[in-house]
Amino acid sequence: MMKKIGVLAFALVFMAAGMAMASPVVPPPVENDTISTVTDIQCIGTVLESESYTRRWIGATDGDPGAQVVGQTIDDPFVPEEGYVGIDTAGRQVDDDPAPQFIDVEAPASDVGGPGRDPVLGAGDTAGEIRYEEEFNAIGGQTAYNKLFDTDTGGTPDDLDVDKTFTYAALDPNGNLSFNERVGMTVVSNGFDVADAAPPVTDVIGGLCPWVQDPGGSITEIPATNESVAMGSAILSAAAVQANTATNVGVSVQSPNASYAISAQGEGYIEATMAAQVQEGFSKVGWAPVGDRIFTGQALLVGLAPAEYDQLGRLTEINDQPAIDAIYADPANYKYAGTVVAPKLALFEQYEESSSADGQWIFSKSMAYESQIPVLQQPTTF
Repeated sequence: MMKKIGVLAFALVFMAAGMAMASPVVPPPVENDTISTVTDIQCIGTVLESESYTRRWIGATDGDPGAQVVGQTIDDPFVPEEGYVGIDTAGRQVDDDPAPQFIDVEAPASDVGGPGRDPVLGAGDTAGEIRYEEEFNAIGGQTAYNKLFDTDTGGTPDDLDVDKTFTYAALDPNGNLSFNERVGMTVVSNGFDVADAAPPVTDVIGGLCPWVQDPGGSITEIPATNESVAMGSAILSAAAVQANTATNVGVSVQSPNASYAISAQGEGYIEATMAAQVQEGFSKVGWAPVGDRIFTGQALLVGLAPAEYDQLGRLTEINDQPAIDAIYADPANYKYAGTVVAPKLALFEQYEESSSADGQWIFSKSMAYESQIPVLQQPTTF
């Protein structure tokens, strides 16, 4: 049965092809929007209704989605740019310029991805995805259908809230009802040092990491984590149904949570399913230099630098050599591109559940998931 909702358990990828990691709250995007719909249908005949919603976004811990300097590395012996020839004060060519040390490693900028591109997380970033799908087909019968749909990207406790009530009774010999509702939540984080987070820390890291008991004290690092949750229900070939469902997902304000409940009575086939997977690293994502260093300093003259002359027009000094040497020796004028170094796995947790009934039934099921960091986050109830 899990194959019907498995497609919702996405794992956002950041740079490495190995382990997907994540889990604190994902701060809301800069631009906020809301979507609200109210649907009320009373019909004898056929009712068709469908809905699909996807939200995917990245939040940088310091509010800067650009490339982040994540560390330093010692450079190898200095090799001048091609075509560069140093000139000493006597006008002689030299090539023994000093080598820069401790060049910065720069992590990539945040990127939610696009066609053909995997999503990328910068240093300390989190990423979130919410997906919701619903399809309702009532054929040859009497139907009453009511639905309230609300979503807000501005950081409300419920990023997604859907409530639905419907009744159906077949009037035609071939009349039947089919219903399918699914919701999925994924949260991914590279992990970060608490000191690097914009204050207050509790607004940044509402998420997983159940063993972080003293953030800001003796334990100052939030490890890389990943969580994916999918829930839903389906009713097939039903001759009569009376049902209510409630769907809630919160990712951007309180600790990541998702809940789904269905209460129904009818005749036909019904099922409700849930799947969850959590991975946690021993530490935050590390970064290592990759490829050749990149010179980012200002353009330099090639050959003789501007000279000073005396009143008789004789060459007395070429005075730009110290400035040229300083530019090439300054480690701030170089960068190494960073590649992710995934930490080893500290926790793997997986859960799957399916309940179904076929015939005449009274069916009720509620499912809930929440992750939190003790001390920083008070438990909440569904």
